[in-house]
Amino acid sequence: MYTILRYVPPQVPPNTPSEPACFQGKVTAKCAANLIKGGVNHFKTFVMSKFYSMENLIKGGYCSFPRAVIENLDHPEKQIRTIAKALFIFFRDAYFKQGIVVIKESAYPCMRGQLITNHKDLVIELKINSRDWDRYFKDLKEENVIQVERLRYGTRITLIAYDKLIGAKLREVSAPKAPKQADDVANINMEEMFREAGNG
Repeated sequence: MYTILRYVPPQVPPNTPSEPACFQGKVTAKCAANLIKGGVNHFKTFVMSKFYSMENLIKGGYCSFPRAVIENLDHPEKQIRTIAKALFIFFRDAYFKQGIVVIKESAYPCMRGQLITNHKDLVIELKINSRDWDRYFKDLKEENVIQVERLRYGTRITLIAYDKLIGAKLREVSAPKAPKQADDVANINMEEMFREAGNG
């Protein structure tokens, strides 16, 4: 089991540049300026303090991923590599606790271990064609790794056995025990029968 830092970008209104894209552009420009101004050492110092300081690492939080996902992210076989990347995205974006996703003024609840994604965006992020992804997606469903629910604006994906896969211990739920009775009805009847026989 691997635990990886997770960054959750803020929600932005549609038809506007995404915050990560804008942020990345500003950082790239600033990094270039710092590199010219202070050299490589200054550039390294800026990067470490901006992204990888201990404070930022702690505040960023953590995400757990199954070992098989991490180990196959660079697999030479395309199908294995692509499915690993897809599962990486699913575990990265899945809600750790219940939340709400708003898409085009429609609110969708997401329980723990669920996420809402868009087929088109997913294909672009994975850098594959729709036909290949449909086949991989079907394999994951048939293997009972995920459950899929089509929504009006996207797809809700549920990671099966999410708690077990991320290493959380599941509490065993035992069947409720029947309340104990003082005496068994059959025993009471037998005692009464033999008592009457002895008295006779």
